[in-house]
Formats: sequence, structure tokens, C-alpha cells
Amino acid sequence: MEGTAWIDRLAASDVVLLDDFLGTDASAAVRAEMQDIFAAGLGRPARVGRGEGESYLPDTRRDLIHWFDDVAQPPAIAGFLARMEALRQTLNREAFLGLRRLECHAAYYGPGAFYKAHLDAFADGSNRLITFVYFLNPGWGPAHGGQLQLLGPHACVIEPRMDRLVLFKSREVLHEVLPSHADRYTLTGWMYGVDEERRRRGGVLGDLS
Repeated sequence: MEGTAWIDRLAASDVVLLDDFLGTDASAAVRAEMQDIFAAGLGRPARVGRGEGESYLPDTRRDLIHWFDDVAQPPAIAGFLARMEALRQTLNREAFLGLRRLECHAAYYGPGAFYKAHLDAFADGSNRLITFVYFLNPGWGPAHGGQLQLLGPHACVIEPRMDRLVLFKSREVLHEVLPSHADRYTLTGWMYGVDEERRRRGGVLGDLS
């Protein structure tokens, strides 16, 4: 990864893209573990909202997810999460963001799955500050669909290529996942600000992205 220049790009444009994040062998190992997770039936239909308002809305999103909170992670995925923890610490050191923790889930988009336009932070004060999406799709082509489309002032289409990491500001960047036409795997997560623990005591987090 290219030093800390990516932090300046994140501050300037709210979005940064990092290719070849783990390398060929490590990313292939992560993908294999992801396939095992969903082949074992450990994914569940993703929901939106939080607490009592959490709902399954198939007209809004149709992916399957598997959370890694408070459970042992397979070794390659644990390595990825360690890298993300190092990024969290770098952001705190270089950009003084006060990021206290991160969380992550595996996501599988089968053919026909999508996620309509949304932000990753609730309007009533969510402390999700940074979203990250790590793509695990070798041999991707436009016919496979599943692009991450950013909307509004950040408008662009990001191809979900193997070993590509995207970071963006959770409160600022409206985005959607276009319909997938092939199996699409990602690790998606968030870095939380300093008041996250207090907010959690007032309600359970839902699945947003």
C-alpha cells in the first residue's frame, strides 16, 4: 500500500480506492474462506434498520451476510481484519479521527441480488464514520454486474475486482450495489467514532451496507 497518501485523498474526496490490498495469495485464501462460509449455510438474509425497526426488505436488498462479531474468524479473514485494524490506527494517528473500533461482515450477492441507494449512517446520529468494502471477485467483467455505484457529488462506478479495497465516509457517500449476474463476495465493515459505545446502549445496530 502506498504510504499514507491515501489519507489525503480520503479527506479531499471522501472516497479512496486501493488495489492489490493483500496480494494474490492472501486474497485468494480469503475468498476460499468466504466460499466455505456461505457453502456451509452460515449466511442469513440481510436486514435494514436497527433495534425494533430492523426489517427484511427484499425490494431494498437481497444479499446474504455473516457477521464476525464475537466469533472466531478463519485465519485468512483474521489476517484481513488485522490489516484493517492497522488502517484504523493509521487514520487515528495521521488524521485524528478518534476511531474506536471496527466491525465487519461477509456478504454474498448471488445472481439477481442488489442493494438500493443508501447511506451507511442513520440520520439520528450514527457514529459510523468510515465504511470499507473489500472485493473478492477474480476475473470480473462488466457482464457480471454487481458494481458499487456512488451517487451525488461522488458519482462513479467502481468495479468489484479481486483484492480491491474501497473506503469512504459513511455519512457523506450515497451508494448502491447494482444487480449482480454472478457470485459476488465482499467483506464490508465500518469504523466507529468515539461515542459509539454510548449509542449502542440505546439500541441494537442493524445491517446497513
